[in-house]
Amino acid sequence: LSPWKEKCRVIPLGMARQKVFPASRTSTPWNLDALKVLAVGRLTYYKGFDYLIRALVPLENIQLVIVGNGERQDILQRLVEENKLSEKVKLVGKQTDEQLFHWLETCDCLCLPSIERTEAFGMVLLEAAQAGKPAVVTSVEGSGMSWVVKNGTTGLVVPPADAAALAAALEHLNQHKAECREMGIRAAKRFATMFRIEAIEKQVSDLYDDILPKPSS
Repeated sequence: LSPWKEKCRVIPLGMARQKVFPASRTSTPWNLDALKVLAVGRLTYYKGFDYLIRALVPLENIQLVIVGNGERQDILQRLVEENKLSEKVKLVGKQTDEQLFHWLETCDCLCLPSIERTEAFGMVLLEAAQAGKPAVVTSVEGSGMSWVVKNGTTGLVVPPADAAALAAALEHLNQHKAECREMGIRAAKRFATMFRIEAIEKQVSDLYDDILPKPSS
């Protein structure tokens, strides 16, 4: 679309207010003393979950829960076991909307470590932001992840396919818990002003008003 950029207007995806579920009576495997990192998505190659798992190897006091299923589930589970990460990393499979809500409510941050622009936007980033959680994402060229997440403001952006960079970002959040919480607060505010469905509806409506012929008086 570059040759016609002046004719284009970008309107992001939006999300309606998330349904609030009652407090869960089921316990979660979180270690309350650790930085609680959540990852959500299909267990497929472009999600980069193998890099995220490797990032946990040198880290202490950080726990990762991966929600989702897919063709790489067995591969990722073996990677966890081979690196002796069973106490740090849990693959919990597909979850209900209620279960996912509680994972988001109880984590400290989200991580979306995708390695290809197949990850065009990342709706889970909006879910996390709405829940007031910062996100660690990758700077995949042509993807919207590093636009949805403002580096140093609502989360952290690192190079793709780089386990060491992911580890450094997670360790930074672990060592700066107050900053992590402040990023989450800013993420929620950014969601409220930019990504709530009402704001997106207005942008679409305004666009039609701009381009449709005005009725003659």
